[in-house]
Amino acid sequence: MFSPGSVPYTSEQIAKPKLIYARQSEVHHYGQILIFVLGRDVYIIQSGTKDVNNDIMELLILAYASKSASARKVVAVVPYLPYSKQSKVRKRGAIICKLVANMLCSAGINHVITVDLHSKEIQGFFDVPVDNLRASPFLIKYIETYVLDYRNAVIVARDPSVVPRATSYAERLRLPLAVIHGEDRDELEHNDGRNSPPLENLQVEKRLASTYGFYVKRARPKVICILTLHFGSLLFRCP
Repeated sequence: MFSPGSVPYTSEQIAKPKLIYARQSEVHHYGQILIFVLGRDVYIIQSGTKDVNNDIMELLILAYASKSASARKVVAVVPYLPYSKQSKVRKRGAIICKLVANMLCSAGINHVITVDLHSKEIQGFFDVPVDNLRASPFLIKYIETYVLDYRNAVIVARDPSVVPRATSYAERLRLPLAVIHGEDRDELEHNDGRNSPPLENLQVEKRLASTYGFYVKRARPKVICILTLHFGSLLFRCP
């Protein structure tokens, strides 16, 4: 198992005893595998971060180097697929997610494992099998186990685009559902799917923060739980 190092915590949680960090130069990336991988299955753990274009190139080069070293199978473990929100045509734009899928397949990747794709149709962009894992089973179990008095809670969808996912949580937990209906920000550059959502960096968007703050002051809830599904599936509890 290799990891270029974009998500070290997640990589160590997946395969700490057998994990090998791929070191690169600060200027160039060298496509050379110094470990014997002939006839072996290679797993590359890489996810999209703020430095998304660099993350993609590291994944492509490491996958191509593994294939060139006669690896039997190359599996990309990508918890957050870069550019995943650019999965449809807007105005005269391009479907960038399709381009990313083509590059991953051309680099020699035989299998992709990801978590909660922005839309299920993205799996059709790939010419190789894609496992779109769901984070809901263990997140729901976590809520039932560690969130006290969760049956008096409300599941809140931060915008209409995530209503289907929030509905799934609400139905399985048998809780009411609320939706924050704000402006459509899909066209903005910082929300095009290149980077992981800002919640993962503990920096809540100003619009969401002000909205949540308004309802917190009015409703005065006992506990606010924020679930973010990337960088290791974290759950923050804010009293």
